[in-house]
Amino acid sequence: MPSQARGLLGGLNCARACLVHKVLCQKLRPNAQLSRFHSPNGLLAERPKRSKIEEPAHAFSVQQQIKRSTLKVSLSKIIGAIASMVLAGASFSANASPIQFIFTGVGSGSLGGVGFSDTAFVFTAFGDTASAQSCWSGSTTCTFIASSSAEVSLSGIGNYDFLTGTRTFDNNGFVGFSRYELFNRSDLYNVFNVGSAYDMASPIGPVSGNASLLQWSNGTVSTTGGALVFNSASTSGTFQAVMVTAVPEPETYAMLLAGLGLVGSVARRRKQKNATV
Repeated sequence: MPSQARGLLGGLNCARACLVHKVLCQKLRPNAQLSRFHSPNGLLAERPKRSKIEEPAHAFSVQQQIKRSTLKVSLSKIIGAIASMVLAGASFSANASPIQFIFTGVGSGSLGGVGFSDTAFVFTAFGDTASAQSCWSGSTTCTFIASSSAEVSLSGIGNYDFLTGTRTFDNNGFVGFSRYELFNRSDLYNVFNVGSAYDMASPIGPVSGNASLLQWSNGTVSTTGGALVFNSASTSGTFQAVMVTAVPEPETYAMLLAGLGLVGSVARRRKQKNATV
């Protein structure tokens, strides 16, 4: 057989083989894509493209379930931790009993070097009954509560915060407002005849009685309006204690907000992951 005939016959056989191959491939993998190539005899034939091994659909569903369950567990742990912190803060606030002490009277003196005369004043001190303690070691008749903050209101002049530490005390039947510093705890204002010893843990008054301004010159009493000085004098005054509704501490709100932000971040990531799977 001439060489040209043999070449033509070989090409037809090759084409037939490629056609059979194509049919078989289409039967085995109906979704397979074919790529064209030149056979050794120069004819254009087709063969299936190589594709990545496809995982069964159920494999993805299992992976998604694992991821979702893991995220749910993590989210539950985060929410539980936040709840514990908030409850801890709430229980602390519940155990605390904020109290407000109010002293009134009339006196003369100066504020920031500017004098005033026969001016009505109000001392307001804020404290916590949980911090009550003895005035000195072994004392059973004198109890005090350090002020978390205190302010003075001078009629016709203004309201100012005390910068010098203060405290409110009860000494066997009379109450007082005094300094509360390391080496200076001298009295500033005492109200007598309150009655029997006050427990410093419950509301009372207003109770009226004789009062005394004293020892303001023993050391500077600083306020946001300047140095406050009262002249020593006897006067009439009142004392009142008011229980204050507990308010959650700023730290409690901060923990709650931080926790909510964390929960939102986790939920957002979970949504993004589910969208990309």
